[in-house]
Amino acid sequence: QLSEADSAISSSIMTSVPTSDVSESAPVVTPRLTRKMEGSKRTSGRPCTNQVVDGARRSLLSRKNYPGTREDYTLYDHYTYLKLKKTGTLGFACDISDLLYIDDAAPASVFDFCQPVTDDALSSEFYGLCPRLGDGTRLPVRTVAVRIRPDVLSGGIINAVHAAVVASSNQTTDRVQLLRRQGGHLQAILVQNNIPYLYDAQLVVTRKTPHERVLILRIYYPKEEELAENQILVPISARGSSALDDQNDLILSLREACALVKLIRAAESFSHEGKAVHWEDSTFPNPKNVRSPKTATKHLRSIGSQSTSITDQRTKNNFELFPSLYSRDWKLIQASAETVKLSLLRLGDSHTYRSKVQVLDRAPEPSGLLDMHYCVQLYLMLRDSSLRDVQDIFKTTKRHIDEAIAVNSLFGALARPKMEAYELEQINDETESSPLDDELEVIQSIVTTSIQNSGILKNKDRLKSMSNIEVVEAAIPVVTEAFEDYLRQTQNERVERLRDHGTKMLAKKESWLISTYLSIRQACTTSKKAIEEREAFLGIARDASRCCDSLDLRQSVVFLEFQVDRGRCWVSAKYLMVAVRQMFQRQKVLVFDLERIKVRGTQASRRLEIIQGGEAYVIHPVGIDARDVAKFVVLMKLLLRNTKTSTNNSFRS
Repeated sequence: QLSEADSAISSSIMTSVPTSDVSESAPVVTPRLTRKMEGSKRTSGRPCTNQVVDGARRSLLSRKNYPGTREDYTLYDHYTYLKLKKTGTLGFACDISDLLYIDDAAPASVFDFCQPVTDDALSSEFYGLCPRLGDGTRLPVRTVAVRIRPDVLSGGIINAVHAAVVASSNQTTDRVQLLRRQGGHLQAILVQNNIPYLYDAQLVVTRKTPHERVLILRIYYPKEEELAENQILVPISARGSSALDDQNDLILSLREACALVKLIRAAESFSHEGKAVHWEDSTFPNPKNVRSPKTATKHLRSIGSQSTSITDQRTKNNFELFPSLYSRDWKLIQASAETVKLSLLRLGDSHTYRSKVQVLDRAPEPSGLLDMHYCVQLYLMLRDSSLRDVQDIFKTTKRHIDEAIAVNSLFGALARPKMEAYELEQINDETESSPLDDELEVIQSIVTTSIQNSGILKNKDRLKSMSNIEVVEAAIPVVTEAFEDYLRQTQNERVERLRDHGTKMLAKKESWLISTYLSIRQACTTSKKAIEEREAFLGIARDASRCCDSLDLRQSVVFLEFQVDRGRCWVSAKYLMVAVRQMFQRQKVLVFDLERIKVRGTQASRRLEIIQGGEAYVIHPVGIDARDVAKFVVLMKLLLRNTKTSTNNSFRS
């Protein structure tokens, strides 16, 4: 039944399950560039509920050459015709493999997702997705997953994608700016048809066995700051002004699938005669003009698009969003369609699809049977999984490290302008790599030894009857088992190394923070600029209507200065000072002792509340997040207290 097909992409979408449930009465249609499927007649008014869309199990309906019109043809039949798949965490996906025939062979699995797939959803199914784009909530307009052979070099795969990116651009009108190309990851900003977009391609491994290798292709809206940083200037008014591709089979198939999925979700949200409507039931509403794949396609593609974008939506459920049915997003999909299509075709030319097989004429070398990039990703995934069982041992240390990294990042970002103005030497705060990162030689040794000892390559008579991909697939479980054995044997050693590394790293982070703080505080003895700013700070403070009992010269060096609504604000080693000017009134100055106040920032209203003695004073920072200012003030209080003690215990707590 349908529920049997609703599993994760790693176990169901990427796996073909052949079957012999072919109706004898229906003709088999297998022309090139058509979809070969299986099916049966409807019984008792229920449309083919026993026909599961799973790999090779298809209705006998041809993609472009359907043999005729059936009176009982429904949108449910069209669901199987479009080779749609529903997954638990990744939503609906459309199999577009047979639209990409190369040398009379289609790639084994290429899935185009109907709805935006978040980083969290992808990370739950795949390992190796990094780095996150922004805060992890940035939604892609289009996501395509391609199953890739694990014996092809990662460099060759990324080369094929890079070549497609370059080839898809008109050198006179378009522009390509490569942002990242490292290992199995490529990221670029392209401008095509006056529409800029971010193209991201990453090699990952499925978390579930048999640990398939997958290439994830995603299209994003670029942020304006990303465009400015890379000097890509496209006026908003000119974006999308050129003619766009509206004949690309891949995106038209995607849009058709999205329209059907949207109808399914809409129908299931209502009831029929007091009962829930299930789209595979006979109760599912079917348009009268739908009698064949051709009429169903015409009906679905006639559904109008909304004049909106996923960037305008406010919903917690990404499965309610359909970018290809939103007019603005559709333009972005059209502009990037050629790049995605060329990437898929170039990958086929590079023999990276699993369907590209050849008979072995000689036994391959054990060290070259699997790509090392794939082996490293597989090993790291298994290693992280093995450490998850004992992570409570160093969970507290890891939490402290993460907090220390965030604190140092905030302090460094806000205090850097003053450090540069005072001409202070920057203290190195580079994060040391994990002691487990440098294990490449170990991984190579395990791969080579396990394949040699397995006997896969020793039986020459058997090898003659095997294709190269069959040998590769036989090696994956052998290498996986060898990795797991090694990780079990060395688990205690790795835990101790991680704990020791964490302790040293935490101490280094705290040392950097305190050293940087003291360096700025003592700048008034070495920096002319620091002395000038301190004197200016004290000069303004003397006019304060609310001030501390006395100002400490040593604690008055300025760490942070920013604009507020109708004034300015300063944060020194010990004081927070605000100077605002009301219309037709003299400047009002307030000086607070950091140790006597509490602060609270809210980003929505850009409010920073300063609370002292039951009274609250409100300012509105300009050009800086009020929450970051509040965190900075709290951190300055902790550093002030810490430098008065002989231990770091108060700061760490």
